Amino acid sequence: MNETGQGLTLSAPASIEEIAADGAIAQAAVDEAIRVVCGSPRTVDYLPAPGGYLAELSSPKGRWRLRGTTVATIEGDLWTWVGEPAFDIPELAGSWPVSPSLVDAARCVNGNGPLWFVRNSTGADAVVFDAPFTLPAPRHAIALGLARLAPDRDAARAVAAYAAWAGLGLRQEGSSLLLSSGDVIDGGALRPLVPTVTRNPALAREQDMFFDAAFPDRTVSYANGTLTVDNRFAAPGVVVAAVDSTHWRWSYSCEDLAELPWAFPARGLKRYGIESGELDLLRESIPRDEAAHLDATARAVLGLWQAVWVPDDERQLLVLFGALALPPLRSDVARAVLSGRAWEGDEVEAYARARGVALHPTEAGFSLAGLRLRREGERLLVED
Repeated sequence: MNETGQGLTLSAPASIEEIAADGAIAQAAVDEAIRVVCGSPRTVDYLPAPGGYLAELSSPKGRWRLRGTTVATIEGDLWTWVGEPAFDIPELAGSWPVSPSLVDAARCVNGNGPLWFVRNSTGADAVVFDAPFTLPAPRHAIALGLARLAPDRDAARAVAAYAAWAGLGLRQEGSSLLLSSGDVIDGGALRPLVPTVTRNPALAREQDMFFDAAFPDRTVSYANGTLTVDNRFAAPGVVVAAVDSTHWRWSYSCEDLAELPWAFPARGLKRYGIESGELDLLRESIPRDEAAHLDATARAVLGLWQAVWVPDDERQLLVLFGALALPPLRSDVARAVLSGRAWEGDEVEAYARARGVALHPTEAGFSLAGLRLRREGERLLVED
């Protein structure tokens, strides 16, 4: 493949998975450019053209004509390549079951443009289109691309492939990659530009307990950005995420939510994810069993500490709003909040700061609002 600007050479890919990873960041950049420039909802009409199709792309923001090349034909679940393979890799020629890796690889070896399926009389054509839109800044692209990258893929190689594609200089210093854009990759992760926001799960837990006590058998409705509880409490609420039986999705990545004014503040999660390199804030879809920590993260980043789940057809919406005012912290409340799990030291410190109480050292650990916590290894537990 190409050589980057500072003499680092990117070797030819050895597998289709490696090709897919090589295109991850560039494809994230292209997809983000289309999202920003074209907006949603979008419609696409296709016109046959030599070697492929023209796509007439329309949205409330305007109309665009894109030229595309047919790279494969689809019949049933079988993908058959058109043309000669770009590399001597078996899956780049002949027929194979349709898979995300094939789609990503097809994009990579054809310039990383969007791949859309165009129906024909026997199935569909897989067509890679050009995308002459202004691309996001390198850091923006790298953050989104690394969020897409499978955990077992080589992040440094993906960054090098992006640098070659984008014409950026790249050099290595120890375990760090330095791009000519000024961005730095440390051990496969973006070096943060901003201080890390400290999650405060204890404060989130107390806010939830207080809300449950204030509205024990509540009826909740949410319409046009206003959250109403028991027809006696109303507050503006930000829809942050949509969660179904299997996956968590940030509202900014849900087509039916992203353009709603009451979801706009959730875009701050994406901005913070790009600035901090916290990739969970940038992943479009996260398995539900891996997302338990995300509501506390969202509360800390947005500074909205009260949360409620609102049913929405076959999913639930996480809505955040301004915290109810808590009374001064008592020992029994601190015990209820902190019992039942072990806490990191910085989590307890964040909770104490938020509640305006001192954290006093003891022989076994600390005391907080009269509650004693003992150390067990690196963590703190409520003393019996």
